[in-house]
Amino acid sequence: MKNKTNLLLISLLVNVGMFAYLTVHHYAVQLGLNGPGLCNVSATLNCDAAAVSSYAEIFRIPIAVIGLCFNFVMLILVLFKKLSWTDESETQNGFVKILFAFASITSLILGLISVFQIHVICPFCLGTYVFTFLSTYLVWSVFSPSNFGLGVFTRQGNIISGAVILILSWFVSGAIQDNYGLNEMKKIVPEKIAIWQNSQNVYAFSDLGLVQNPNSKITLIEFADFKCSHCKMASQSLHNYMQGHSEVKFIFKSFPLDGTCNSLIPQAGDGTRCKMATWALCAEEKAKKGWDVHKYYFDNQETLFSVSDLKETNTQLAQKLNLSYDEIEKCSESVDSYETIKKMVAEAKDAKVEGTPTIFLNGKKLEYGHFPQVLKAAIETLNK
Repeated sequence: MKNKTNLLLISLLVNVGMFAYLTVHHYAVQLGLNGPGLCNVSATLNCDAAAVSSYAEIFRIPIAVIGLCFNFVMLILVLFKKLSWTDESETQNGFVKILFAFASITSLILGLISVFQIHVICPFCLGTYVFTFLSTYLVWSVFSPSNFGLGVFTRQGNIISGAVILILSWFVSGAIQDNYGLNEMKKIVPEKIAIWQNSQNVYAFSDLGLVQNPNSKITLIEFADFKCSHCKMASQSLHNYMQGHSEVKFIFKSFPLDGTCNSLIPQAGDGTRCKMATWALCAEEKAKKGWDVHKYYFDNQETLFSVSDLKETNTQLAQKLNLSYDEIEKCSESVDSYETIKKMVAEAKDAKVEGTPTIFLNGKKLEYGHFPQVLKAAIETLNK
C-alpha cells in the first residue's frame, strides 16, 4: 500500500508537469508565439492542432488548465493522506474514486476526438492520458473501502473539493490570460470581426498559389513573403488552424517584397524572395510538394534571411524532398512562373494589399486574421 501511494504521488506530479507545459503551450498558440518544440514532432504528432481546435476549451477555460488544477488538488489530497493530515471516510474515498474514473473517461473521449476528429496525436496529451489511467488504477487501490451512495456528492468536504478545482481553474486561466495579454486580445476580436463583417469591399481572387482543401466553400487567402518575420509567425498559426478545419479552403499567395518581381515594391532586391516564391509554385506544379517547400523556407527563415544565392539551399532542399533540382530550377526561372507571380501581385494591388501578411476571408480583408482567436471567431460566424 505504501509503495502504491508513493507511485500515485509520482504519477500525479508527472501529470502536473505535463499539464503545466500544455497550459503554457495553449496560450502561446493562441498568440501565434509557438514554433518547433517538444510537442511538435511531425504533422501527425503535433499539439498545435489540438490547441486551436474547438475541443481545447470548456466554457473558455482550457482543458489543460482544468487538468493542471485537478491533478494539483489531488496531489495535495494524496500527500495529506500519506502524512495522515486528514480524516478519511468511505464517502470521501468514493468521491475521489469517482473523480478519477470521470477523468479517465474524459481522457479516453479526448483521445478519440484527437485521432478521429482532429486527425492528430498530441504527444503530451497522450502522456497525460496514460498517467491519468495509471493514477486512476492506483487511486482505486489506495482509497478503499468506499461508499458510492448519494452522500458522495452531498458531503460538505467533497463539495468544497470540487468547487476548489473549478475556482482554481478559473483563477489560473484568468491570471495567465492577463499575463499573456489575451484579455486585451479578446477585447480586440469583436472590433475586428465587426469591421470584417461590415466591409463593403469584397474582392474576387483566383486559385493561383498553394491551395489546401480546394473544394471547401469558406475561402481563406494569405498574401505573404518568405523572408517576412511576421509571415513566419502567421504561417505557423494558419497551418495549425487548417489542420483541424477541412471546411476551409486556404490559398497562400506569394507577395515577394522585392521589386525584381513585384511592381508594387519600389526597390529591387537580390531576387531571392522571388526565387523562393517560384520554387514553391514549381514544387507544387511538378511534384505536389509546394507546401513542403513553404514549410522549409519558413522553418529556416533566420538562416535564409542573409542568403543572397539560393543554389546551395535549394540543392539541399531538393535532396531532402526528393525533388529534381534541375527540373524545379528550370521551372522557377521560366517566364510562366514569373507571370504567375505578377498575376498574384496584380490581385494584391486590386485588393489594396500594403504589406505582409495580409489575410482575406471570403473576399473581405480580415485584420489580425493570422491570430487564432480572430480567425476562429470570424469562421464561426460563417458556420452559424
